[in-house]
This record gives sequence, C-alpha cells and structure tokens, in this order.
Amino acid sequence: MIEKLIRKLFFPSVNFTSHKRMKFAKYIRTGDVKTIDVACGGGSFAVVAAQKGNRVLGVDYDQSNIDLARRYIGIFALDPHRIRFEQRDIKTLAAIGETFEQVICFEILEHIMDDDRIVGHISKITSPGARLLVSVPNLHHKPMYKEDVSPVENGDHVRFGYSFEQLESLLGKHGFKVKQRDSCAGLATQWATSVEAYLADKLFSPKPMPRWISMALFTMLSPVTFLDTAVGGEDLSIFVLAEKESASQKPIAG
Repeated sequence: MIEKLIRKLFFPSVNFTSHKRMKFAKYIRTGDVKTIDVACGGGSFAVVAAQKGNRVLGVDYDQSNIDLARRYIGIFALDPHRIRFEQRDIKTLAAIGETFEQVICFEILEHIMDDDRIVGHISKITSPGARLLVSVPNLHHKPMYKEDVSPVENGDHVRFGYSFEQLESLLGKHGFKVKQRDSCAGLATQWATSVEAYLADKLFSPKPMPRWISMALFTMLSPVTFLDTAVGGEDLSIFVLAEKESASQKPIAG
C-alpha cells in the first residue's frame, strides 16, 4: 500500500527533467488509438496513453524497466487488455509485425549511433497519417555536471543533442513531416539536476543514491524548477510532433 502511494506521488520518477517532460503528454491523441512507446523506460508515457483510451504496447531493451512498467498497470488500475509491455531490442522494431497509428519515442535517439536506422524502423511500422512524438536533448543546452558523450553505445549518450533542424531533417528522410515544436526543462531545472548529480557522485558513488534521499532531495529542489521561465536560456529537451505523409504528399525530387 505504501509502495503504491509513493509510486503515484512521485510519478513518473524522482527525476526533475522527467517531470518537466510530462508536459509533452498533451500531444498524445485521445481515444481508441493503437500506440507504441519505443524504449518506454518505466512506462510513464505508455500509462498516460492508456489513460487517454489508447491501445498501448511499450517496448524496452531493459527487462527491469519492463518489470517496473508492468507494476504501473496495477498501481493505476489500467485495463491489462489495453496496455502491455514487452522486452525487445528497438533495433528490430520492424519485426514486431504490427502497424501503429501513434509512436512515442522519447529520449532514446541520442543513445543510438545509427539513429537513422531507428527512425527507419519506426517508419516501417506506421501508416500514412500516423503521429510520431519525439523528444531528444537540445544541442544548444549548457553542459551539466559530468554530462559526457560516449564514443560507443554503452547506455550513455553518444551525441550531445540535436537542433530542431537536425531532428526535422532526420524524420523527413523517412516520410515524417513536423507539425509542431516544443521544449522543456530550462536552466533552473538543469541546475537542480546538476546538484543532484553532484551529491550522488561525491557522497555515494559508485553506489546509487539511496531512494529516500532522492525523494527528499526532489521534494526540496522541485520548487526551484518553476523558475525556468523567469531564468530563461536554452531548454534541455526539445520535442517535435510529426505526421507520416502518404506517398502522394512527399515532394518529388528534381
């Protein structure tokens, strides 16, 4: 009972940027929409999609993420016939053998060397008119504490971020036309994130920060993040809403 209450209270997590990113949930379509959440993590956006009436499949490579996401089905009393989570390698998305009307793809492309291939797979499992929601780090944000870029795929970021133009070009190659832009997590949120990372590194590394301390720190610093608009500066996360064009809508080369 206590665990359920804590999960609901701190949903989606004790991560400042994750909470700010929930603003993008407003772009998820409402109703009987067949949706896939690619690299769903703990399943927060898949849960919101299900609450909006979608039929949802969440996929992630990490089984521990899938286990956590499945727990949310009971925590939020969701219909298990309308939301499911599967452990899958997103580099083989096309093998799912299903077509979706909506794809959620948040904070994953920056982890993949061949991001073009992932978008290509997404294109293969969507039909014309399908909605694609993408969130990635902003290329122009200020580096945060120990925010490194890895030269190899190891779970860390392999690129610092994308500009809106780079992201739109990548999606456009696979038939997606961007309809709307958005962003979140300004300098105040980035400062709070760096403070948390600094304390975790100096006080607890190599072990993770104890959960109760993470929750206490999140509670204390969250009010600071509401200063994002006042402080200004580049947001940490950028978002685009795109739609899959039909063959007749694509521009003819030459």
